[in-house]
Amino acid sequence: MSNVQCSMSNFEIEHWTFDLGHSFDRRCLMNRKVLSIAVLAGALTWACGEPAAGPDATLRPSLMADGVPEDVGPYGVGHTMIQVVHTGSAGERRPLDVHVWYPAHPAGVTAAPRTAYRSRLFGVPLVPGTYDPLTFTIPSPLAHEGADIDARGPRFPLLIWSHGSGTDALDHAFTAEAIASHGFVVASAEHTNNSQDDALVDYINQLVGSSLLACLDALQPPCGGEAIGTSVKNRVRDVSALIDEFTNLNAARFGSRIDVARVGVIGHSRGMLTAMAAVAGSSALGIPIESRIDAIMTMSSGRLTFAPAEMAAVRVPILMMAGASDETQPVPVVRAFFDMLSSNSRLFVVVRDAEHLSFGSALCARMQAAGGVRLANPRAILEDRTVRTLLTPTVATFGSTLDYCSYDAFVEPVDIRPLVQTITGVDVTESNVPRTQDAREVSRLSVILAVSFFNAALDEQGADGLRFTRYLTPRYLMQHEPNVLSAETILRGDATCPEGQGCTDGRRSQR
Repeated sequence: MSNVQCSMSNFEIEHWTFDLGHSFDRRCLMNRKVLSIAVLAGALTWACGEPAAGPDATLRPSLMADGVPEDVGPYGVGHTMIQVVHTGSAGERRPLDVHVWYPAHPAGVTAAPRTAYRSRLFGVPLVPGTYDPLTFTIPSPLAHEGADIDARGPRFPLLIWSHGSGTDALDHAFTAEAIASHGFVVASAEHTNNSQDDALVDYINQLVGSSLLACLDALQPPCGGEAIGTSVKNRVRDVSALIDEFTNLNAARFGSRIDVARVGVIGHSRGMLTAMAAVAGSSALGIPIESRIDAIMTMSSGRLTFAPAEMAAVRVPILMMAGASDETQPVPVVRAFFDMLSSNSRLFVVVRDAEHLSFGSALCARMQAAGGVRLANPRAILEDRTVRTLLTPTVATFGSTLDYCSYDAFVEPVDIRPLVQTITGVDVTESNVPRTQDAREVSRLSVILAVSFFNAALDEQGADGLRFTRYLTPRYLMQHEPNVLSAETILRGDATCPEGQGCTDGRRSQR
């Protein structure tokens, strides 16, 4: 193990102070405090303050002294939107709005404005004098809009994120951009007919008693409410369409910097079902296996039955996370999917006190942004609906933002506590929120797990077998991550695990 340290000069950026060597270089960044960058011998081909040399130069994820990735990596982050249009399972036209996060060049980060996330309904006229257009935006802590993709070093693997039912890609934006800062391209589509914007369109149309707003796919309302089997089938088609699109756009739009031969999928709730169906297939639903996916990571689960034989045949590595306080999909429900797997290397991590929506890293920021607008404007009907849905979800077991948002989300930059008290009857104080696990901690854990897992599972140099790092082992997680309630790692095939770290050799149990 060798250490590289930047020489000391003070520089302030993005809410933290960093000590940088010579000129500013994102590769020397460390989150919150300056640490030596620990790198495996031979893996380091750059020096702080100097540009990477040549196309084969390697830029490794930011590491702490014990080899664990930081929650914010060495790259700047860019964000852009694309629209993908493909064909749904019934032959219908299916447009997708897609958020893309990617490693950005330092110069591009400097030149580009900070991203402000917003709904596709932003500014769309409603009922003048009665209901005003939606206007809230969510400021990004990391991403810069339209920044140039980083042209240095190896190409970046592609991760496709599938959001939950009735939610949207922005719910996980802060986690996605942090993962992108470690050298991944992360793409998340708003799943048409199953997104938050679809739900808002249906809400306003029902409220005014007419088809005031059209569905994204231009079909007749209601826009949402698609049956779960059809929804998952279309979502898997969305995933395949995104892989196709990034293959086609890679050269023209992203400078051939995306390695479309290395693809992972991340899914939450119904997105978990999407990811699982993509790698297991479903003869009952007519879903073929998407063979271009190399690994998946899931958060919580949805309720859908998969054939045992199809699950047992899954070969790609899988990391599954479950929330210990998730009443919608309790740990045993999520664990049942894990136990159906038998042919692949896999990990199961239970997050202490996490609820179903604790995995939504930007939900608290959404509540604050929408709440601030609604507090100032009683005609902000879609902001009102957004805040009420987050505080008092239609499915009570999803959990309220009171459960997983910290005090600052209720008071900064706007004190929305009066609105919260009107809706919920709760007088928010520093001592009574969050009631369970802070979503920021769940996001931090998710980022580090995702980076560690996909670095191992998508390692183009790892042809001799999947190599689990220490961070992906039960003993390390239980000893060093207080928010991990339990963890299990099972090895199959040629996978390896550091000795004495509590991994289970699934090959022995099959003999």
